[in-house]
Amino acid sequence: MTSENQALLDAIRVIVAEAVEPLIGRMDGFDGRMDGFDARVARLAQHVETIDTRTSQMAGDLLDLRDRVPLLEERVDNGFRALKSDLNFAFSDARKAGTAQRSYEKAIDALKQELASIQNRLAALESGKNTGS
Repeated sequence: MTSENQALLDAIRVIVAEAVEPLIGRMDGFDGRMDGFDARVARLAQHVETIDTRTSQMAGDLLDLRDRVPLLEERVDNGFRALKSDLNFAFSDARKAGTAQRSYEKAIDALKQELASIQNRLAALESGKNTGS
């Protein structure tokens, strides 16, 4: 290699070194920023994993509830049917009790009238005895 070529090569190396030096500084800055991004991505991945776990738990709970709802609906329907039946019997019994009460009241009124009649006859008999003695 000639000295001119060597000088030219050295000059190119100096120019390239001067041109590359700011780029190396910028690359170091990019490396730092990339490390920050990597840390952020790792935290976000952890949050995503937590959200995924919670979502899976919620999905399982919802599926469990979905399976339980028909059973609960059936129990509620049966309970309302039983309540309706019991209310029908209660109202029927109340009507029968009202009817029976009216008939007992009539019987009591009749017995009161009979008692009053007997007491009047007894009083008449006693007053007849007292006047006849």
